[in-house]
Amino acid sequence: QALKSNKTIHQLGILSYKETSKTLSFLQYHIPSIKTSLYTHVGHFFGFTGYYNPISGEAQLKSTVPRFLQPFIMNHEIAHQVGYAKENEANFVAYITGRRSTQPPVQYATYFEAYLYAIRDLGRRDSVAAKLLHTTLHPQVQKDLLELMDYLKKSDNVVEPYISKFYDQFLKLNKQPKGTRTYNEVVAWLIAYMKKEGSAAI
Repeated sequence: QALKSNKTIHQLGILSYKETSKTLSFLQYHIPSIKTSLYTHVGHFFGFTGYYNPISGEAQLKSTVPRFLQPFIMNHEIAHQVGYAKENEANFVAYITGRRSTQPPVQYATYFEAYLYAIRDLGRRDSVAAKLLHTTLHPQVQKDLLELMDYLKKSDNVVEPYISKFYDQFLKLNKQPKGTRTYNEVVAWLIAYMKKEGSAAI
């Protein structure tokens, strides 16, 4: 399924939760409320890809993010809507819903994001192993990684580091003591999940 429109991305997010809730009823998405961000260009300047608006209760997605990533970001923001406030929790729920989706673009985005978190974690522990693993990736994945790197370079600006520091402190003040590193805790959660449920669950 081609990710040609914002509406398609939104529908895939809703479908992911609908499919997952058949076996995990606590992940029911009762009242879908999704919008493409009106502040996409501002978001580009500040470095965010999506966000949950606590005032309106809407999940909002930045439309300029590479399309192949958007299904996972959408599922992450919906996770906030269904009650998972912490970023590690939202990432884990986004993985679970993406993993159980029947839609290839959602599955791809989910595994792609999981790879990014895992390879970053591995790189801090064993940079040689991380580089070696990178060489084994499918050509399409390597192509998408280059597109992502290009996107990130274009997003680089003098303001974004200050916004990142502010957001890091914001998370710490909101009971997420590891700040922005909270996002990457999903790797440990997935390892624990695999140990409990078996590799087939991953």
